Amino acid sequence: MSVSERRLRSSKNVNATSKSGALPKTLFDYAAAQHGDELSETQGQGDWRTAIEGFQTVIDRVVNELKGSLKHLEDDLGKAIEFQANRISVCEASIDDNNSKIESLTDRVSTTSEVNKLERMSRRNNFRIVGISESPNEVCEDIFLTMVLPKFADAPQISVERCHRDGKSSAHGPPHILATPTYDPASRWERVKYSIRKESISFSIERARRMRCDERSLLNEIAHLQNVCISDDSVESHRKLDIARCNLKLLNKTKLDGIIVRSRARWVEEGEKSSKYFLNLESRHRAHNVITKLKTDNDEILTENADLLKEIRNYYYKLYDLKYCKPSAFFARLPPFDLDLDLSVCEGQLTLEECYNSGEQTLMIAK
Repeated sequence: MSVSERRLRSSKNVNATSKSGALPKTLFDYAAAQHGDELSETQGQGDWRTAIEGFQTVIDRVVNELKGSLKHLEDDLGKAIEFQANRISVCEASIDDNNSKIESLTDRVSTTSEVNKLERMSRRNNFRIVGISESPNEVCEDIFLTMVLPKFADAPQISVERCHRDGKSSAHGPPHILATPTYDPASRWERVKYSIRKESISFSIERARRMRCDERSLLNEIAHLQNVCISDDSVESHRKLDIARCNLKLLNKTKLDGIIVRSRARWVEEGEKSSKYFLNLESRHRAHNVITKLKTDNDEILTENADLLKEIRNYYYKLYDLKYCKPSAFFARLPPFDLDLDLSVCEGQLTLEECYNSGEQTLMIAK
């Protein structure tokens, strides 16, 4: 059997194998499976050169087909990757958009909740009018001003911010009318502070007067009980004297607490009972806020209020007074600069003698 016959038989076997489902092991097997008929015809010519050229042609065709298949696979894979990348971009944009919408909705919900809370809080100061029948062309504000306010003759002047009906008609009657008065926190707070201060001043004056009366009565009672104890040394007399002294001690403790507050002490030692320290501290704070004497430029001591005010005025008038100074008057007092000075002298560290001479020259210029 010749070589060409053996190759032809091998190609037919490979072709049969590929048709049966087995995979080719080499490129020649694949070429024989795909182009066995052409290969057999080529090899059947008997010309080795022609057979080799035909076989090379078949191999080139197979390689080109494989390249084409790979090219198609690469194109399809590139298109699939590009499509998925576009989908990912769209999904990311959608996620960002949804996140922004969620944040916006969260802010709106929070704002709505805050508005509802403020609305509920504002209704605490509202007027609710019940039982007034509803008419088509009614003005709720006029109803409130003409029908409700005249009922309160002693009420202060009230201005209405808004007035409307709340809800719908029901079997219980027409909708209620809600009237919101104008609310000015600053003016209201000032009025509250004024009323508190007014009441606190009168209360403090009355309380101080009552404490002075109680103190005098306790002192008189203690003096009387001391005389009684001298003449009648009984248990009941000593008991009344101890009660009076305890009441006086409580009164002094109350006065001490007021002194502590007025002195603005930063701390109070635990168990401190003596009031001398706080009295001295209060006096010292008061003294620091008042100028009692001044010493003038002529070494004169001023103590009168008129002289003190005049001296203070003159001092600040001179302090902020504008005076013009010629530049020549300033530079004329400076020592002349030696142009022939050796530059090497300026190098190196300063000596004590140079510092002393510089200080002497400065003093001479100042004089």
